Formats: sequence, C-alpha cells, structure tokens
Amino acid sequence: METQWKQFEELANDSRFAKIVSALPSIVEASSSKSTVKKYKFYFGKFRIWCSDCQLEFSPANSTTVCLYIGSLIQQGVGVSVLESNFYSIKWYHDINFKYNPCSDKLLSNILEGGRRILSKPINKKEPITTDILKLIVSRYGSEHDLSNLRVCLLCLLGFSGFLRYSELAKIKRNNIVFYDTHVEITIDKSKTDIYRRGNTVIIARTGNETCPVKWLKIYLKLAGLESDSDYFIFRSLSFLKSQGVYKLMAAMFITCIYIMLFVSKKLVL
Repeated sequence: METQWKQFEELANDSRFAKIVSALPSIVEASSSKSTVKKYKFYFGKFRIWCSDCQLEFSPANSTTVCLYIGSLIQQGVGVSVLESNFYSIKWYHDINFKYNPCSDKLLSNILEGGRRILSKPINKKEPITTDILKLIVSRYGSEHDLSNLRVCLLCLLGFSGFLRYSELAKIKRNNIVFYDTHVEITIDKSKTDIYRRGNTVIIARTGNETCPVKWLKIYLKLAGLESDSDYFIFRSLSFLKSQGVYKLMAAMFITCIYIMLFVSKKLVL
C-alpha cells in the first residue's frame, strides 16, 4: 500500500493525471454513507486537536502518535464504540488521502484489542418477543375504534412479522402499501441494510388468526382515513378531538416509533 501511495503522489505532479488524482479522495469518500463520513470527520477533528496540543504531526501521523492517542482514550475510560470510532476515523483519513496508514501497525492493533477488552461491559440481552406476547398486546390494544391503541398494536405486529426496525416502520407511507388476497407488500424507501438506496419490498402473509398483521393494518388505515394513493406517513403524531371523542392523525412528518415501543414496555405487564 505504501508503494501505491507514493505512486499517487508522483502522478499528482503529472499534468495528465493531476485532475484525476485530486478527484479520487472525494470518490473514495462516497464509498461510505454521509452519516459515517460525518462521524469520521468529527472524531478525526478531535485527534487533530489533540495532536496540535501535543505538538505532534497528524497528516500523516506515525504509529507512535496514534498509539499514544488510543492509549489516552483507554485511560479516560471511553466506551468501546467511541474508541473504535476514533481509531477508524484516523484510518479512514489516511486511506482517502493516500498517505502511509499508521493504523496497519501490529502494536496499535494489539492496543486497540486490549482497549476493547478493558472497556467492554457485560451485554444485557433483551428477551425476544414471542407470539404469546403479541397475543397479549392484541388483547389489550387491538381496538377497531381507538386509533391510539391500535397504532401501538400495529407497530408491534408489523415490526415482528416484517423484521422491521423502528426507523423503517416510522417511514412507511400509505402509497408504499399494496394489499393482495394472500399477503401485503410494503416498500421500504430507505433501510439501513439497503446501502445502495434501491428500495426494498417486504412481504407479510395473511395468517387469519387474531394476530394477523394484514388484518390489523387494513383496519388501521381505514380508521385513520388514509387513501391508497396518499403519500403521508401512516405512523404520525395524534390529536384528540374532544367534540367527537376520537383520535386523528396529525399532519406532522412522522412519529418516532421507539417512544411507542417504550410506552408498550412500561404499560404491558406480563
């Protein structure tokens, strides 16, 4: 890799290739998502400030400098995710700028692994949701007349049956849903696992039982008054109409579903 970096430096001075070489860092940067690049820039900025305060070179940095920096973070007791974000931000910066990468050093790898072990905390795994829990949720919140309770019920059923994250549930639009005799198809415009943003279609089958997500989805959409061609998010904040004694969807963008999940976990007594 070091030979390749030197070749790029030499080609950067050649008028035939200078423009291409100067554009390569931005092309390499596009290989990561915007949020990842933003995170790397944030943590590398911290490293740069630390180097400046310690009067050490950061571009390129040598392996000794990075070892000292990572060691200081471990002594501070930062979280493992923060430690790794700092390390990979330094690696990322040197990679996209075609500089010698100090993060390939074996000693540094050992320090990073040691930091992971020192800073790691026992994982408190959550119990998985079972069909019995879903039945209990439906019995308590599966109302054909109360939009507030039905929203809680449907979020749990769709999340379970479609293996959907709360961020994916929150961004489902009415016109992304198509019903069929045996199933429903839901198009997810943007998903964490869909890195190329091509869209992803989730198919959920009709089960015909009390926890059937397709059945409750149809009831919810009818109660919410959402037409099939509407581009509104189906899960939004609610407002209570005192004159009618019912809940209606507000015109806000979308509701953060995690708060509803937290509501369920607090209210549901097994």
